[in-house]
Amino acid sequence: MRAIDPQDAHRCLQPDGFDIPSLKLTRSALIILSALLISACSEDVRTTHANRQEALDGGLVAQGWLPAFVPVSAEQIQTSNNLDLNTSEGSFKFKAQDWSSFAVHLKPQGHSTPPFADWARTAEKYKVSGYEAWWYEEQQTTWVFFCKPREGVCEHLMWKRRHLEGATP
Repeated sequence: MRAIDPQDAHRCLQPDGFDIPSLKLTRSALIILSALLISACSEDVRTTHANRQEALDGGLVAQGWLPAFVPVSAEQIQTSNNLDLNTSEGSFKFKAQDWSSFAVHLKPQGHSTPPFADWARTAEKYKVSGYEAWWYEEQQTTWVFFCKPREGVCEHLMWKRRHLEGATP
C-alpha cells in the first residue's frame, strides 16, 4: 500500500478533475453576484440631464418619469426613480419667463393621496422654504412640483397610483 502525502489527502476525497478550491471560488462568486443583483434591484435609478432635449432623448418622458410639458428651457434635470415603488423625485431649473407655459398645466391641489408617510412635514418644509406646491395628474400618475417661479427652480415628487392601490406606504 502506498503512503499518502498529507498535503494531497484532500485529493482522495474528490473525484478526478474535481477541484474543491475552485468550487469555493465559484460559490463565493455566486454569492457576491447574487448580493449585487439583489441590491441593484432595490436601489433607485438616478439620472442627470443637461437640458430638456437630453432628458427627452434619455426617455424620461417616454418612461413616465417627467411630464412632456416640462419647460423648454429646463436644465440641470435630475431624477431618482424607484422602480419597485414607482415613485420619483427630482429637480430642474428653467428660465423664469417660461413659468406661465409650464404652470398652465398645473393645479394648486390634486385628488390623489400621496404615498409618503411624512407628506405633511415634507409639504410644510417646502412651504417654509418659499416653494409653491403645484399638482399635475395624468392617467394613473401624480406629480407634485414644488417651485419658486421667479427663481426658475422646481423640485418634484411623483407616484403612480395604479401600483399603489391596496398597498400601505
